[in-house]
Amino acid sequence: MSNVINNEDIKVKVSGSFGSLFSKTNVTIGATDKFVYKEIAQGRNSGTKIFPQNRIDSYGIEVFQERKYFLYSVLFILILPVVIFLNQIYNWVPIDIERNTLLIISGLIGLVFFIIWFISRKLTFEINTISKQKLQIELKTTNTENVEDFIKFLNKSIKEN
Repeated sequence: MSNVINNEDIKVKVSGSFGSLFSKTNVTIGATDKFVYKEIAQGRNSGTKIFPQNRIDSYGIEVFQERKYFLYSVLFILILPVVIFLNQIYNWVPIDIERNTLLIISGLIGLVFFIIWFISRKLTFEINTISKQKLQIELKTTNTENVEDFIKFLNKSIKEN
């Protein structure tokens, strides 16, 4: 915890970590009555960003996913097999491969893209500031009850100001 922020001043906070076993980064987003902060600690290095509550523009929970991988999986699982089955692309293949083999290869490539898309999905708690900076934490590694308390605190705090 940073020396700038006293522990007794913190009303709510959300913590999480990401990275591998050897390089873990801990992220904490917290709020006091006057400001919101984000603290990042990686090994011995740490940093804290502090934003006054009147600089908070919006906040909420967002889902991020790489749509291109989903589109690739649809292409390889649905569209390409139909084209292969209708014998439209089968004559373009320079080597002599059976139609069933092409269908299996297409399905496996599509399955790999679907798995990549599924792994790339992230649920994040995000606070946007007026200066277009984001305080963001991935919800995979944190307690969602803390996020609910954080949002309730911000709602109450912003109404009072």
